[in-house]
Amino acid sequence: MVAHRGPIWDTMSSLKIKCYRDADNFCATKGLVMVPVSVSGHDAAFGVAAACELIFKAVQTDSPEDVPAIMVRSPDSVNVNIIEVRTNTSSH
Repeated sequence: MVAHRGPIWDTMSSLKIKCYRDADNFCATKGLVMVPVSVSGHDAAFGVAAACELIFKAVQTDSPEDVPAIMVRSPDSVNVNIIEVRTNTSSH
């Protein structure tokens, strides 16, 4: 696991880069590759520092676990409320 905290002007995204870099460097020094398991964190807010935590596995380069991450995009969804207004313009 690698974790970083940052000042109020830092973002989770910038800390995520640091976490991935540190984890990758750690694994490289051991002749292994880094496989991310999970990442979590939050941006800075009033009185709260930005933070990021990366949990990873260090595996051999020929390991079946050394595969590119599968990026799955969730479908965009839009909630639409339709209001129909009818006016009776005919005078009967």
